[in-house]
Amino acid sequence: MSRAFVADKKRLIKNLVIIDGHVRTGKFFMGNVLDGFEKIDHYQCVGVLEQVPHLEYLGFIPRQTAKFLIQTTIDTYGYNMRVGRDLNFRKGDKSSLVGSFEEKRYVKRMNEEKGYKQVLRDIASDGRYSVFILHEIMMNIKLLFEAFPQLKVLRMNRHPVDVIHSWYKKGWCKREATDPFSFGPCITAKDGDIAWYAHPWREKYNVLSHMDRVIECLNYLSRSAKKGYASLESKYQKRINVISYENLVEEPQKVLKSIGKFLKIDPSKHMSKILEKEHCPGKISLDAREDKKKFIEKKASRAGFETLLRLSKEYEDNYQLLNWLQ
Repeated sequence: MSRAFVADKKRLIKNLVIIDGHVRTGKFFMGNVLDGFEKIDHYQCVGVLEQVPHLEYLGFIPRQTAKFLIQTTIDTYGYNMRVGRDLNFRKGDKSSLVGSFEEKRYVKRMNEEKGYKQVLRDIASDGRYSVFILHEIMMNIKLLFEAFPQLKVLRMNRHPVDVIHSWYKKGWCKREATDPFSFGPCITAKDGDIAWYAHPWREKYNVLSHMDRVIECLNYLSRSAKKGYASLESKYQKRINVISYENLVEEPQKVLKSIGKFLKIDPSKHMSKILEKEHCPGKISLDAREDKKKFIEKKASRAGFETLLRLSKEYEDNYQLLNWLQ
């Protein structure tokens, strides 16, 4: 008997944006700014959309099955957003619709009685983007493009000193297997369960100090993301726009111009108020970063700190504003 495979189905969502990046790089910040453009539906956070690619990357899920799950999940949640189903109006959530400048649009969707055929026509004709925030997808980004070839990605990057300091303070690389609010996959290992991204180098992970773990995790994830990007055909690489957190904070208008050109959309009348709400433009404190670097140096081994210095130099060399806008 021949083996059966999950069949491809016609896609519902055509205009799709993924906001990707490491934890603590400003993805929700980017999502809030993106809300200031025309033709953008409010971003959603759906855990299975990142868990499935991670598990497929490690070989736990067949690729075609992972592709089907991603397609079905995005189509389902994209459709639900269009008909006003399962919307988040919880006060205080970063992804909440409460306080959104388009809150009335979503309340109206909840109360409309459009048939599904009319909703399908709207999706096909109005050009609005469905937006999802994910974590650490770049290493397996080819799978996302296989599922949705028209996908566009906004990749958020941030200075390694700020990311590593934040991870350490938040307890990442130590709490994943015991914290019920850590929703990423954990993998069994000889000396205890570990975060999924440490599995390929688990022997080394288990002997590192907490700070060295954080540094090496960011190092591994950064290298893997670059490999994922390099594995793409050039036509898909052009569908990825790399944005630095620092540039978005300090030079928002230039970044918005780049995003508008990339997605072929214009800022709405609400953009200035959204930037004001997000305290943009702002100024990144280099003194505060230097204090963070000194803190990391005290906690890290010599080898770990040298890795941080290398990551920092790579970031500073590659993500200056003019370099990536040209």
